[in-house]
Amino acid sequence: MLKKIWTWSCNNKTFLDKITAVRESIKEDKPVYYHAPHGYDQFAWFQEPPSTWEQTLKNRALQIRQSSKKINLLFSGGCDSTKMLQTFITNNIFIDEITCLKYGITEADIEVTEVAEPYLKQVQHLIPKTKINVKNLTIQDYETYYGDPYWAEKQTWANHIKFRLTHPAMDNLLYHQSDTDMVHILGRDKPHLVYHNSD
Repeated sequence: MLKKIWTWSCNNKTFLDKITAVRESIKEDKPVYYHAPHGYDQFAWFQEPPSTWEQTLKNRALQIRQSSKKINLLFSGGCDSTKMLQTFITNNIFIDEITCLKYGITEADIEVTEVAEPYLKQVQHLIPKTKINVKNLTIQDYETYYGDPYWAEKQTWANHIKFRLTHPAMDNLLYHQSDTDMVHILGRDKPHLVYHNSD
């Protein structure tokens, strides 16, 4: 069982997306189970933390560093990945690699081109031993992905469809093309607050 990421299981198999797990459930007439990362099971959600937000971030970064052989931070230049990167840099916690992903479409690459890459150049002297990767999707990546007649179904697990390969390309990078000793950290979709009975 993968305990550092969100997964689904069915019929003694582990899945990285819900749709595939549901297909297995229909095919084998077995229930689907959802699994949160191990850290979520151990966290005291209803207890106010004694640490400040900055100390909490530092503690988490140290925990990731101490439990990982290698770390790769997926960096887009957005607020989530920037805060993660700043936490590692500010607290002098080593990151092995930083990876930016470009879509190969100028209009879609603005955040990486105009924010992420300039920011990395600005802080590079603070992280001289960190390898910086910029990966570019090619027309072949798009043809392969959208050539699948079920491409839209495969994106429904993210709760909405994006007409670019953000999640599939990241997943391919994380699960199929990477060093097995590498732990990847990235910002994902934001949590939602639900008000019940006006509370």
